[in-house]
Amino acid sequence: MDKFLNEARCLTRFNHMAGIVAVQDFFYENETAYIVMDYVGERNVKQEIRENGAMDAKEVLMLMRPILEALSRYIEPAWYTVTSARIISFLQRTIHLF
Repeated sequence: MDKFLNEARCLTRFNHMAGIVAVQDFFYENETAYIVMDYVGERNVKQEIRENGAMDAKEVLMLMRPILEALSRYIEPAWYTVTSARIISFLQRTIHLF
């Protein structure tokens, strides 16, 4: 539980950034940890693609810009690697480049 609550505490550092859902509160009660976040109420990316088809690279970059800018302020660039196949790996995650 402590790890979960510490993660919630860290997420509050992103509250002022566009494109990141704000954490309003976090607490431990009834042997369960909770994070209270803003309700966004929009479609997720999977629904958007299902309804409107694949996005082109320009649209993806436009939509991801606020998130990438937020991450770049807190994450060491040396943690990103680029393979010869033009794939960016970040911590244990992989993103395919266009």
